[in-house]
Amino acid sequence: MLVTVMVMISILFSTIVWMIFQYNEKETIHDNVYDIAIMQAGKEGNISSLDLSSTIEQTNNPIQKHLSVSVYFYYPEETDSGFSDVISFMSLSDYNKLQTSSKQLNENEFIHLINNDLEDMNDENIQSMDFPIQHLKGNYSYKETVVERKVNYLYNFHEIFIIDDSRLDELKNNSSGLEASIDLFNVDDWKNTANTVEALKQELIVHLPNHLNTEEPFVDFPFDIVSKIEGFEMNKSSNGILLFITTILGVLFFFGSFILLYANLVSEIDREQEKFKKLHKIGMTSREVKKAISKDIATLFFLPTIVGTILSFLYMIAMVQDMGGIIHNPEVFLYFLSFAGGYHFIQIGFYLYARRKIPELILR
Repeated sequence: MLVTVMVMISILFSTIVWMIFQYNEKETIHDNVYDIAIMQAGKEGNISSLDLSSTIEQTNNPIQKHLSVSVYFYYPEETDSGFSDVISFMSLSDYNKLQTSSKQLNENEFIHLINNDLEDMNDENIQSMDFPIQHLKGNYSYKETVVERKVNYLYNFHEIFIIDDSRLDELKNNSSGLEASIDLFNVDDWKNTANTVEALKQELIVHLPNHLNTEEPFVDFPFDIVSKIEGFEMNKSSNGILLFITTILGVLFFFGSFILLYANLVSEIDREQEKFKKLHKIGMTSREVKKAISKDIATLFFLPTIVGTILSFLYMIAMVQDMGGIIHNPEVFLYFLSFAGGYHFIQIGFYLYARRKIPELILR
């Protein structure tokens, strides 16, 4: 029973951790719509979009797409919840730059944009709502809520309210807030942008005013850069550590299961000797004795391994249901086959060793 559990845990955990490690790139691309997203606060001291393009543009890695939009952070004294908060606004014209098809708004309408995936949201988040600024509620009417990942996870760019351009200009003129520019880039090969992103950070720090010379993205944040390469390396690092730990545990469990099986065989040597001496006396040959011993060893070695493999496969199927099931993720099945096959292959080696040594101990 213990060996079965150890086999199951070894194969299951190895498959899951390797799956997470391999899904790193897919997750990175999913979470980051653009290869490099740059947000700069305020208007003074910012690097122009043209200069940013010059830094990012490389001979062997040209820019494929570049969009420039802006967002306005409104700081109310108090919200409906009673807490000071930041409300993000974007003009309709900038929002349409992020769209494949243009949206239309009446002058007093607004769109509630949630920069996330629809499957991550519940119905309460996407229902009709009032305009977020208390004293302007009566001036605006709700049109719709759009739940779609439009931009990388930049500072305070999770929930955005889209209003007409003229209305946004009016809001800026009659309130205190912070305007930020956003530049979005896609390049030919995002995996080759690590040096570019680092150069951008250094350039932004130099150009920003001294009192904003910090990377802390808060009310007076100077800039925020979110890139695929940084997300990829971060996930790779954390998942790599997990993979290393799981590999060590898997090796320990594997050798532990073999030691348990072999120790069980050795501990029964005296009893087996008596048993086969009696069989030898009634006419069983040494060859037949060795064959019977090999059969017993095979049962002891492979029965718990096969049961553990089946259990780990059933657990794996249950765990990937949230990802669409094994049918929509055939690579997970391939990972499982690789680890289970490797486990069984090495187990065969241990079995052959035990089959050679144990009969010698019994028949000596």
